[in-house]
Amino acid sequence: MRTHLQVIYIGLAALTLSATYALQCFSCHGVNDTSACIAKVECAASQACYHRKQNVPSGENVDMGCLDSAFCTNIGGIIGRSVPQSRGSVCTECCSTDYCNDQLCYHSQPSDCVDDETVDCARLSSLFNICTGDYEHAALVCPRFCNLCNYKNGNWAEWSLWSSCSITCGNATLTRTRTCTNPPPSSHGKPCPGASLDFMSCVRSPCPLDGGWGSWTQWSSCTTTCGIGLQNRDRACDNPPPKLFGDHCFGSSVDFRTCLTRACSDGGWSTWSLWSSCSATCGGGLHIRSRECSNPAPSPYGQPCPGPNVDSGLCNTQQCPQDGNVNIGYWSTWTAWSTCSSTCPGGERTRERYCSNGVGCVGNDQQSMSCNNGNACVRLTSGRLEINIYGEWGTVCDDNFDTNAAQVACRMLGQSTSNALVIQPPAGLSVMPILLDDVICNGRESSLLQCTHLPIGHNNCGHGEDVGVSC
Repeated sequence: MRTHLQVIYIGLAALTLSATYALQCFSCHGVNDTSACIAKVECAASQACYHRKQNVPSGENVDMGCLDSAFCTNIGGIIGRSVPQSRGSVCTECCSTDYCNDQLCYHSQPSDCVDDETVDCARLSSLFNICTGDYEHAALVCPRFCNLCNYKNGNWAEWSLWSSCSITCGNATLTRTRTCTNPPPSSHGKPCPGASLDFMSCVRSPCPLDGGWGSWTQWSSCTTTCGIGLQNRDRACDNPPPKLFGDHCFGSSVDFRTCLTRACSDGGWSTWSLWSSCSATCGGGLHIRSRECSNPAPSPYGQPCPGPNVDSGLCNTQQCPQDGNVNIGYWSTWTAWSTCSSTCPGGERTRERYCSNGVGCVGNDQQSMSCNNGNACVRLTSGRLEINIYGEWGTVCDDNFDTNAAQVACRMLGQSTSNALVIQPPAGLSVMPILLDDVICNGRESSLLQCTHLPIGHNNCGHGEDVGVSC
């Protein structure tokens, strides 16, 4: 055994060597037996002897020689002993006496609880407080003095088994874990280096990819230039397209809706019928004539014929002959027609005449005629929306019927449209015909008939879908 190590402290590093003195060190590289190293080297004034030991698969690999003193310090640890690599895989220590570097890096384990005989632990503690800070060095050199006999760095236990790869196709990530329990780090011991969780890819054959619909194209132009036509739009199963026997997109690739560019024709009156027979033979009677809005009849969304469909006129206005001494009365002229009793089809207006200058007049003193037969109107029955078209009452389906359509219905009722809502009517099932379906409005129309809808009387719903409106 060569001379014992003498540890050089940072505070003592200021000792200057005489100009004639040069430190002598053993100098070997890549050896595994320090006793076989006989080569020596003379160090420069600013150098110290060093010993670097590294554990390799074939055993130990040792380098010895001279090293600049600046690389021999480790802030917070024992001066003169440097462990640049954490853990014990590499040990680098320095000394500053001749040929002192052959037995560095060989220490008892802390569990042996034996202080290094070459080190004055009490003096080191008083000078540099070695027992705190660099606990790993302190446990190697002064375990008993520093009360670090139980010092242990953490070490990993074995890895767990990999998690199962439960997928049948595609990619997944497997994991395994390990714990820092072999042994666990003691108080002041270093934790295990590295990660406690490990990952590995599990790769199967590619999965089938189901198709997804792309965006709809723009609506095509209407198939008619007037009246009700059709528009269509398309979509492709390309977002993504199905691959590897994946399912094709469900549903239709084509969509249709009705369209109306304009009405094909407004209503036109037929010629007047012949006058009816006069209601009186003298004293002024009344005869009437009628006409039909059928030349042509208004197409869907076309305007009804303007004006009345019935005309009346006076007839046999000559004074009636006297009967003895009694004068037969005669009629006054008719008053003007009253306003229509309803804005809906089935309204009535009347006019009157008066008998004078006699005991009686032949004929009636009042006439009536229907009006507003070409208009449409709505009403609410327990919340259910009902519409009168061409004199017939019916219901409206809720297909596509939204707040815009509810605003139009409230406008037809003469009520505010600001709070218009579509509701589920509480009334029972109706026995009326279903007159409108698929009503689509922009909210500015004055009548539901101006909105797009299926032809009047055509529908694909039942009374369970009758729409209700709240204004």
